[in-house]
Amino acid sequence: MNKIILEAAVLSSFFLLIISFHSIEASAESVTIDGILMHDDVNKDNPEDEPQSYEAVEKLFNERPEDRTGYSLTLYRCTPGSSDPGGWYPENVYQTADASENPKWYDPAQYKDIIIEKTDQETYDALIASGEMFRYDADNGYNSINGTPFDTRVERYPCPYEGATAYHYNNNEFYLTVTFEMPDDNPGGGDGGNGPACHVTTSTQATDTIESDSKDMDTDPIGEINEDDSSGSNIFNVMDYSIPTDEYLDTYGETKRYLMDYKFQKYEGTITYTVEVDRNYNLKWKTSYTCGSDENPRTCWESHSDKDHKMLSFKDTYNYSFWQIGHLVFYEFDNFEFDNYALPNQHVTVINNEHETAIDAVHSAIWEKHVQVQPCNNVTLSTKTVDLGKSNRKPSSGSDYFTSSEKIEFEEAAERHTRQPEVTNDFVELETESDRDETRGGEKINDQDIDLEDYREIHMSDEEAVCNGTTNLLDDSPMDCFTEDATELPSSDIVDLYRNGYYIDAEKVNNYKTRSEITANYERIININKSPSRTKSFTNDSDGRDINTVTVHTPVVMYSRSSDDKEHDQRINPPLRSTPANPDIDRHAYILDRPFTVWLPTNGQHLDYPGYGERDYLKYYKNKQVKFPFDVYSETKAAFYPANTWINVPPDMQQVTFFLPVWVPEGEYTVDYRAFAINYPGATYPYEVAEGGEQHEKNTTIPNSEYNVPPAGTQSAAHTVYDSIEVDVVGRLYDFHITDIMDYNWKNTFRNQDGLTPTGNSYWVGLNGIDGQFSLG
Repeated sequence: MNKIILEAAVLSSFFLLIISFHSIEASAESVTIDGILMHDDVNKDNPEDEPQSYEAVEKLFNERPEDRTGYSLTLYRCTPGSSDPGGWYPENVYQTADASENPKWYDPAQYKDIIIEKTDQETYDALIASGEMFRYDADNGYNSINGTPFDTRVERYPCPYEGATAYHYNNNEFYLTVTFEMPDDNPGGGDGGNGPACHVTTSTQATDTIESDSKDMDTDPIGEINEDDSSGSNIFNVMDYSIPTDEYLDTYGETKRYLMDYKFQKYEGTITYTVEVDRNYNLKWKTSYTCGSDENPRTCWESHSDKDHKMLSFKDTYNYSFWQIGHLVFYEFDNFEFDNYALPNQHVTVINNEHETAIDAVHSAIWEKHVQVQPCNNVTLSTKTVDLGKSNRKPSSGSDYFTSSEKIEFEEAAERHTRQPEVTNDFVELETESDRDETRGGEKINDQDIDLEDYREIHMSDEEAVCNGTTNLLDDSPMDCFTEDATELPSSDIVDLYRNGYYIDAEKVNNYKTRSEITANYERIININKSPSRTKSFTNDSDGRDINTVTVHTPVVMYSRSSDDKEHDQRINPPLRSTPANPDIDRHAYILDRPFTVWLPTNGQHLDYPGYGERDYLKYYKNKQVKFPFDVYSETKAAFYPANTWINVPPDMQQVTFFLPVWVPEGEYTVDYRAFAINYPGATYPYEVAEGGEQHEKNTTIPNSEYNVPPAGTQSAAHTVYDSIEVDVVGRLYDFHITDIMDYNWKNTFRNQDGLTPTGNSYWVGLNGIDGQFSLG
């Protein structure tokens, strides 16, 4: 974005010019400009600061400061018998430029803008070339600034006593006028006209420079990828450890606000106007001789004439300097790109909507746009006639004409208007703004809490140079017209961007220390005198530790347990059990024709990392399964599962009860359990453990080179965990009814006398049923 602001002003060291253009009168030979109102600025806005006493007015009369114009004063003394009716005699009377006997000249260059506005450039140039100056316009009169003129005599008529004093004072505003001759097609001809253009010589050379350092066009972005600190968990340490899938990440980066490449060049030189002022002289004189008769001689006079031409050359020299843009290139920070396996589509872009850079510049490579040489003409003064009359001698140069005082007139003609060049720089302004006061800072980045201060500074001003030095051409001292020096552009500060809410796809496989990249992208916002690329990009990665790696590690555990039906175990010598029970070494009793329960918990100990450890990992389970090497029923016998069938158990179901059929052979068995993480990469029906690897009880080993899991390869961890429990299937003795016995001592109890026919007698052993409950048989 470039801005050009043009301002025009008429400046004066001592007074404010309030200009009203009334008319321009022109004929074929001359032009008159009048009606320009000239204010005396001294005390204009503070009337109370005007002289308020006889002594103050007398001081003004004695000192007559040159910066005072348009005032008049009279000092009175009481003198009885004076011509004044009241006896007030005017001892001292003084007027400034509002009196023809006190002429004062006003430089038309101070009115350049209004003259060009109301006429044209040609008229203004002609006026400047003529050397004529504005003067008091007596025909237009004047106006009082402070109301009624102040006169201390008014209340003291007649004057009170001899020697009493009084004064009259008035501060006026007045009008200016100028009349000058327009040049014809043959400039320089004729008395009092303008000569041809004066001779102008210029020189320039490059001197000082201000330029950027190569590092100003380079940047070294740094960043972090961490758990989203606004997420529900916010418990994982991604920087040092790992994070599961189905969680959220944030990104943070720091880089330079802008990149720049510039060179500011200073130029210095001189402008010398050689102005020739000349005048033609008509010389006249008379010489005597004797005429008449010898008897009556008398003196007669013979008229003579001659011409002479005089010319003086004046050098008007100005030193100048200005600054120009050698080249200027600026890039504004546009966005960060973060690349990592865990990010959505492994890539995110964070747009910079928080930090703004604006560089405004105006440049011209044309010398004349920086240094405007003013119009300049040689001056031909009006022809002067020198008539010595009856002098008996020809007028002598140096005494009768072209005297030292007349040479001052030549000088005044040469310096009657300013030729100060208009010198300006190119323009450069830098502005930056951020929507907050400091950077956010990262977890490990050291550049935390960097101040983000808004900045606006003009580094190359296009304000016109102010010329300093003498205006007297005779002292050979040049005027200095130096623009304000350019200043160095500041190296960029550091800005940052933070974004969150990046979901880790639940199905991404475990992957150890995945490589990260951070790229800072910049857009060109200005280029002068160079043709660089539209964009620039700078990339750093986790190999150089400018950004952290990310380990994706989804935890699952399987610390299985099972019921142990010791109460219904009728074995005489059952195996010993641990106290408390230890499912890893204990053998559990499953009783035929009875229910039993298995536990597949989602909680347990995992890695001792932030966010892992001893906790419930239900969120990260896709499925759980249990397998029995014998037939089982569901608890209600609504479902039958043949031996060696993997039975699916919903992840949120922590325990399941089954029923053991009576036909299962007694013996020793192993019950298998397993759980699948949500990022298990294989087919779900059927589940294949070969897909993604498995580990006992908890998938803590990462990387695990025992299996290859695309795309992580051997840098992955198991996606399935397993466990097992040893069980004994045990039968029961129940419902024991004695109906006969081979013991001859009991023969008559169970058989008749024939020894064959049953008597019908029988006996029950015990009063309990199959599960030990009381029963009457």
